[in-house]
Amino acid sequence: MSDLLAAVVLREAHRLLAPGPASRLVLVTVWARGRALRRALGTAARARPAAWGGLTPLDPTPDLLHAGFAPTRGVQLARGGYPSLVLRARRA
Repeated sequence: MSDLLAAVVLREAHRLLAPGPASRLVLVTVWARGRALRRALGTAARARPAAWGGLTPLDPTPDLLHAGFAPTRGVQLARGGYPSLVLRARRA
């Protein structure tokens, strides 16, 4: 997802979600824990974006904060697939 598209999507999610503890935004992203894995995924994504572009390592925390969300919980998953970062956030 491009930076511009991510900003538009997060801005719209912020507009649609009501403030308060009942509304949550959950994001699942590809996460690379080690520097070598981040580098390998980034290289593959740049070399063949149609096939590997979605595997670019991403931590959207700064984008969430900029869009007015407060991350409340993060979990790293790596069970039988690509490492993923699952973030839960609420409207600030």
